[in-house]
Amino acid sequence: MEMIVSLRRCWAFIQFVVLFLMLTMIAVTLYGWVTEWINPVNPYALPHGQALKVFQADQPGADSRTLLERLQWFYWMGE
Repeated sequence: MEMIVSLRRCWAFIQFVVLFLMLTMIAVTLYGWVTEWINPVNPYALPHGQALKVFQADQPGADSRTLLERLQWFYWMGE
């Protein structure tokens, strides 16, 4: 049994694959740009210019309250 290969069908398939790969690469690039644009600013970065970082984390062990007291405070204040 002989198989007949149509050059037009092969050419159409190659065009489809190339077009599919090009559109996929464009979509991935656009997705990368959008995620980079939406990404939030790093809150731990050092400030630029004359800006000052005013937040200071509590030292471990400085708070004498227990876990239960802190949890009650959290629910009471809503923070």
